[in-house]
Amino acid sequence: MYRIKGESKMKTKLMIIGMSLSMVFAGTAKVSMEKTALVSSQGKVDLVVESDKDVYGIQFDLKYNPSELNLNGAESNLDDFTFEYSQKEDGNVRGLMFSMTGAKLNVNDISSLIAFDFSPVENFTGSSKVDFSNVILAGENGSKLETITVSMNLDTNDLLPT
Repeated sequence: MYRIKGESKMKTKLMIIGMSLSMVFAGTAKVSMEKTALVSSQGKVDLVVESDKDVYGIQFDLKYNPSELNLNGAESNLDDFTFEYSQKEDGNVRGLMFSMTGAKLNVNDISSLIAFDFSPVENFTGSSKVDFSNVILAGENGSKLETITVSMNLDTNDLLPT
């Protein structure tokens, strides 16, 4: 089978233009956190992704002040999805979530993907900032979805038992 060089280059250019246009016209997804429940002296905070486009994967860095908050753990709110996270350094966690079968993360309008468990560092009271950076949302066929991120101030006074 022989290919004409110009034809192959043209197909490549058309694919690149198509992918670029899909990224330009794609909606912007909002990535944020919301406090959803308090259990004992720990605070459950959920990662929320709101998007009118299908989301197939997410990678993010979660930043918090380790002299004010402890991250006790994190778990997926969705079954049958791969979720991994690791401490890059104190106060900076890298997370990744996707499906090995190519399933959508935001199926049936589920927006709350991951639950983080925070507690205040001993003797710390007040508000502490938790935010995301380097957020990458993967859309259909691996296309990158444009995102905006919203930080959250977590009031540790709300985490203490009454």
